[in-house]
Amino acid sequence: MDEITPALSELDPAFYSVTYGAGGATRDTTQGIVTQLNGRGFDVAPHLSFGGDDEQTIRELLEIYKRAGVKRLVALRGDMPS
Repeated sequence: MDEITPALSELDPAFYSVTYGAGGATRDTTQGIVTQLNGRGFDVAPHLSFGGDDEQTIRELLEIYKRAGVKRLVALRGDMPS
């Protein structure tokens, strides 16, 4: 990520939108990237997909982002599991 951040910063984005894979496949990786970027002072908008996650999982993720100081979310219905 260290090599990506300077390249993106040159474009002066209003915020960084960070998604995760179908069915939440990369949710933990996304959470790590979001908290790292946010910790470096970047405005981050993590995607939050409700398709296959239960309420408790969503609540826990929201609490993690809240404690980290994340102010934006991209809330998506997401694909339902097969």
